[in-house]
Amino acid sequence: MLANGGFAWKSEGSHELIRQWGNLGSMAAMMVLPWGLLEASNTPVIYAVVWDILLCLHLISLTIPKRYAITSTHLFADGQSYAWERLRLAKRQPKRRIMLLRNGWGPFGPLPLGGDATSLKTAKEYIRAMEQARRPNTLVSEQEE
Repeated sequence: MLANGGFAWKSEGSHELIRQWGNLGSMAAMMVLPWGLLEASNTPVIYAVVWDILLCLHLISLTIPKRYAITSTHLFADGQSYAWERLRLAKRQPKRRIMLLRNGWGPFGPLPLGGDATSLKTAKEYIRAMEQARRPNTLVSEQEE
């Protein structure tokens, strides 16, 4: 619980593996697939080695524990701040993480949040409260137009 009424929590490496499984799988494929094309494309092996090293470093960075915070105006995740007007809860929620969607991005803008079950339950309650707090303002602004 934050002093201003918000909520903050942190994840562990195992939570980040659950949160980022899609990204981790696609990057593993990106590391393996170029090796089959090296000979056909006349690409030096050093390029594939450097590519794999860089992707491996990125994979490691995805699994580092993260900190999250929810305030009345923003969500703080991955070193970024997101205004609540730009986010919404996905209709279908995964079991072991929270899935937010960025408005206007369609299915290409998921923002998963990781953490232990207790923290995620509390965070989801705060997020739902933020969504409900925004709804009356939307109705008022639509009526004024």
